Amino acid sequence: MNDLLLTQDYDLDIKNGDFVIGDSQEQSVELMLMSKQGEFKLNPEAGCNILSAKNGVIGRLLDREIRVQLAADGFQLENLKITENGIDVSGQYI
Repeated sequence: MNDLLLTQDYDLDIKNGDFVIGDSQEQSVELMLMSKQGEFKLNPEAGCNILSAKNGVIGRLLDREIRVQLAADGFQLENLKITENGIDVSGQYI
């Protein structure tokens, strides 16, 4: 899936005065995980808000929320592993 790419600071990536376009699948998953519900005007129920679980309980509720949100976004999840050190997601957009 090609789209506009963002920098490490989540700003538009611009090279030689033009937007950088490339594979945005990883970026899209990251944004879906980090965003809160209500941040996307056209799809206000989208978002996992994993930052709220930063110092909280990592359990089945978070696992389910991630699976539901990614599926609703059109991401076919192959593997999801949640640990204290991070989240490992593999799959692809269909």
